[in-house]
Parts: sequence; structure tokens; C-alpha cells
Amino acid sequence: MIGKSDWLERRSRLAPGRVAVIDGDTGQRWTYGDLRERANRLARFLHSHGVGKGDRVTLLAPNHLAYLDMLWACARLGAIFVPLNWRLAATELAEVVNDCTPSLLFVHARFADRAAKLAVPHTMVIEDAAYLEVLSYGRLKRLDGAAPRGWWHRGADGRV
Repeated sequence: MIGKSDWLERRSRLAPGRVAVIDGDTGQRWTYGDLRERANRLARFLHSHGVGKGDRVTLLAPNHLAYLDMLWACARLGAIFVPLNWRLAATELAEVVNDCTPSLLFVHARFADRAAKLAVPHTMVIEDAAYLEVLSYGRLKRLDGAAPRGWWHRGADGRV
């Protein structure tokens, strides 16, 4: 859903090649056009997995470009982005997750063990090839029904 209030869309039309974000650790740069494409692809992926208006999507990570990916992708769908503070204790994280009942949890590999203890139907590691594939193609290319590496499906009992 792109409306008059979509700042990223407007900005990327005005200056698609202008640098929007610079990673302070690596020096990698992303333009407004890059951010728009990443958001669009992630939004397509989220939509294809049933995320829509009012659904919640969480992210547990240190400072990472994925925060912007999620923010803009969720905005396009009318979904609610819920950033999780990685400094919270496990019980505090569980309280936030239980309160917001997210459809999906994206997690940095460093926190995958903490994420595995949270009651979220689906989890994806953002540093994994599966997430990068989503950002490249807007989908996961695996068509055999098997969960790609980095994309865990939880059973009714909560186990991965």
C-alpha cells in the first residue's frame, strides 16, 4: 500500500541514486532507490506469507539495516513493525512477544538461541542466505515445500 504519506517512495523518486544509509562498520552504502527496492521485495515476501494490515512483524537484532527494511515493508502492507530490544532479558522479551503476538520474527544470528525460546509461528535469520534471497528476489526460490535454511516453521507444540 503506497499512499501520499510514503516518504521513502517520494524520496526515492526525487533522488534514487543519492546515498541514504552508510554502515558505520563496513562503509557499505545504500541509496534511496536501494532502500525502496529492499522494502518492496520484503513486502512482497511478507504478503506472500499472509502478512497484511494489522499483523505484527518483529525484529530482534543489534543496529542493522533490517530495521529500515522491516519498517518500510510493514508500512507498505499496513502491518505493524515491532522492534525488539536485544538488551532485554529473556523473560522481558517473552512478555513483549506474548503481548504483541507477531506473525513473524526476524532475528540476527547472534540472538537465534534467544529467539528459539519465543512463541512466534515463523522465524527467519536476517544474516542468512534465505533473507538475502528474499531481498534479491522478493521470494524464496525453493519450490519443493522444504523450509530453506534460516526459515524455521514451528509446530503446534512450539518446537522448531
